[in-house]
Amino acid sequence: MRLLKRRRRGIGKGKKNERAKQLWNHTKDRISSAEEKLLRAKDIIQNIERITKTAESRAEKAKSEFKLLKKDGFDVTARGFEAKRVLENAEQEVEKAKRNYQKATEDLPLLEERCNTAREKWQDLQDKRKESQEKTTGNVMKRPGAAEKEDEEGEDDDGEEEDEEEDMMKRPVAALKRPAGVKRRPSAA
Repeated sequence: MRLLKRRRRGIGKGKKNERAKQLWNHTKDRISSAEEKLLRAKDIIQNIERITKTAESRAEKAKSEFKLLKKDGFDVTARGFEAKRVLENAEQEVEKAKRNYQKATEDLPLLEERCNTAREKWQDLQDKRKESQEKTTGNVMKRPGAAEKEDEEGEDDDGEEEDEEEDMMKRPVAALKRPAGVKRRPSAA
């Protein structure tokens, strides 16, 4: 009765497991987002020449087109206004590429640190989970004869590998896939 009251109040194993699961998922998400941001920053830094070159070529093309329209007097027409808008967008793209590169170079050490911190936290959680699993499986009692058999098997290590290989060669693959208690089906020949 007391246990039910505790669980209703939120004190019990259910809440503890739920919080552990939330922490696990949150840490996993943090690692993936940190790695993604780090890879994006590294990509910007490595490919800045290509990015700026394409942006500058677009700007030059738009500039030359607008100059031709202005020379012919078509800069006040719909085509002229569209060319002017394209030129402004291309120039903004060049500036954006430079800003992104500057930001990526500034943020790179911070992003690496965040990524490493998240990985360390993930490793700690994995270690804690492993310890708790070992605690729960470590308390299982073995049969009294099982400990003696393990000791005997530990002494005969040198000839055991050869015997296992021979047994594997003699048994058909289907027998290996069957559980131990299941017998072969009678053949319909």
